[in-house]
Amino acid sequence: MLRAAAGAARRRRAQPPALWRPLEAGGGAPAAEAAAEAAAACSTSGRGDGDGGGDGDAHRRRSPPPGLPPAALRAAVAAAADAAVQRPRQGGHARHRWGDDSRRWRAARIAAALDGGGVPFGVRAQHSGAAAAGGAPQAGAGPPPPGGGADGGGGGQPGAAAGGRVPPAPAEGWLRSLPAGAVPYAQLMRLDKPIGVWLLAWPCFWSIALAAPAGGPPDVALLALFGAGAVLLRGAGCTVNDLWDRRLDAQVARTAGRPLASGALTPAAAVGALAAQLAAGLAILLQLNAYSVALGAASLPLVAAYPGMKRITYWPQAFLGLTMNWGALLGWAAARGACDWAVVGPLYAAGAAWTMVYDTIYAHQDARDDAVVGIMSTALLFGGATKPALAAFAAANLGLLAAAGAAAGAGAPFYAGVAAAGGHLAWQLASVRLADPADCGAKFRSNVWYGAAVFTGIVADRALAGGDGGVALAAAASLL
Repeated sequence: MLRAAAGAARRRRAQPPALWRPLEAGGGAPAAEAAAEAAAACSTSGRGDGDGGGDGDAHRRRSPPPGLPPAALRAAVAAAADAAVQRPRQGGHARHRWGDDSRRWRAARIAAALDGGGVPFGVRAQHSGAAAAGGAPQAGAGPPPPGGGADGGGGGQPGAAAGGRVPPAPAEGWLRSLPAGAVPYAQLMRLDKPIGVWLLAWPCFWSIALAAPAGGPPDVALLALFGAGAVLLRGAGCTVNDLWDRRLDAQVARTAGRPLASGALTPAAAVGALAAQLAAGLAILLQLNAYSVALGAASLPLVAAYPGMKRITYWPQAFLGLTMNWGALLGWAAARGACDWAVVGPLYAAGAAWTMVYDTIYAHQDARDDAVVGIMSTALLFGGATKPALAAFAAANLGLLAAAGAAAGAGAPFYAGVAAAGGHLAWQLASVRLADPADCGAKFRSNVWYGAAVFTGIVADRALAGGDGGVALAAAASLL
């Protein structure tokens, strides 16, 4: 009797789990709900057995059955991820469309099983034309090298995906003129993507300009110091982020070529680069008054903690807003010796609301991959309700800017700048195509002009507030 029971158990284990069977039978793209169920069937132990441990039966449930067409499995994961991204939260419930974190992890295991050699799901989907066309690539086969076919023609690098990594991102723009050894460090700091520097610098510049005396331009020396500091602090923030996320970045198509995710730099080298950036930033901070030095040092815990927020909350963009706009406090303190909270408080909050707009649009670039690997963001939180949610943050941004201007005694030029910035936000929200990563990236980068509109309004207002407004305005215009 015992032998018969053991034989029956072996026969049951030899059969694929029930939730895989519709995929085997259909051989095509299943509905999103069926894909979600397949994701849930992938594992019985969630994150705890993500290293492949556990008994043989649990391992069998994590892996696809031998006869399952890879194209069908890829379509299952993609459909479930898309459903998760597009469906908004119901009733403020904090969990993902698929359920808890363990279900998202199970979906990642499906993707890993599909992609054989450990190549990220998004990256393989990007390189594999056969799957996109409905073909069925061989299970376990790596992707064709970038830029060529399966034989590596067309300039691809054979074996680029070996070890589960894609090749490092190539140098672009002016980075091509750097020595080869310096390129990964410049990419780590995102020196080839200056939009992040502008997004960090604009709140500093607004605050310095608002603190300028009536009839005069903002302090040019302070603008230069804060500009250099923005380059260093942004680079340090990106380094901390990449150290936290180097394993997750390797699973997302857009970030898999970053220096740490691709193996172009070791974590130890990145820590050394971080130390150098922080030392240079400290040298700049020490040029300011004692109040500003203490206030600037108080921002470092925010910089260090931000990368972890995407693991514990769907609101990492809100935390980023607190970090990116610290300069709204620091700029005024550097110019005046202390904060006037009636001015800088609303200005800081306005910047945070602005960050919610641009960084949620930015997060939509990776929403599908984030849903698979378990990264949280407001893009996933808002889903199909993203545009109405961002419209509310844009309205809050404009109202808070107006409050800061009123507290500072600003006049018509300031409000004209705010109105121009509001028009830019309205254009972004009306025209952004959230399902198009390229358009999301373009709208995100366009925020440099939002910041410029606010800054121009502030500078013009301060210049015209004095008795000899024409001369002061000409001097201020030379800054722009």
